Amino acid sequence: MEDNDLGSIKYMMSWPVDNTACQTVLREVFRRSGKTLAPWPGETFGIDSDEGKSLLGCPNGVGIGWFLVQHKTHLGNKIVEKITVFQDNTNKKKPGFIYYIKDQPARDD
Repeated sequence: MEDNDLGSIKYMMSWPVDNTACQTVLREVFRRSGKTLAPWPGETFGIDSDEGKSLLGCPNGVGIGWFLVQHKTHLGNKIVEKITVFQDNTNKKKPGFIYYIKDQPARDD
């Protein structure tokens, strides 16, 4: 992939998610939402929801945000739109995150 192709990025994945901080956030997100961690297609949380913000604020999400900021020159002005959480359907049952990336809408200043 050439540098000019990076701006077309639409998804990033974090799997398996097995650090303690994210596991704690996941338990709370699912408790508050009344939803259950399930295999694909899992559950999707918009970034404007409390659950989406919590997931973006855990270590895996912070890493995605950091990547987007650090590579802004090549990617353009990108943001995370929503996050899908799913459970691995193997015997390990580890959760995974898919971050949906989109262009930051232009601001009217």
